[in-house]
Amino acid sequence: MQVPAPTQRQTDFVSGQSLLPELRGIGGSDAARPLLVDMATGPFNSERQAFISGDLKLVVSQEQPLGLFDLSDDPEEKRNLLGTRSRRDPMVKQLTAFKKNLRIVEVQGKSQY
Repeated sequence: MQVPAPTQRQTDFVSGQSLLPELRGIGGSDAARPLLVDMATGPFNSERQAFISGDLKLVVSQEQPLGLFDLSDDPEEKRNLLGTRSRRDPMVKQLTAFKKNLRIVEVQGKSQY
């Protein structure tokens, strides 16, 4: 678009790492990276997030863990491993550390559904 990239002093809503090379299959990284899926509160749902790291998926709402699943052994997410502290605690710590590096974008105004 021939628009200069924002400096670190500017606030923008498009900061991040481009996935275009990976989508094109060129020069992308083979290393797995954590993924955060954020679902805002809507008229029929509460706010939720899913954090996927490796084979584990942690589902949280309002900072409270709701579920933990091993996607390699349980792709249909039927066995909740949240009660297994040795698996839950590292994922919660990893999510907390991951979120510290995010910039929150405040959306003003109301959305029309």
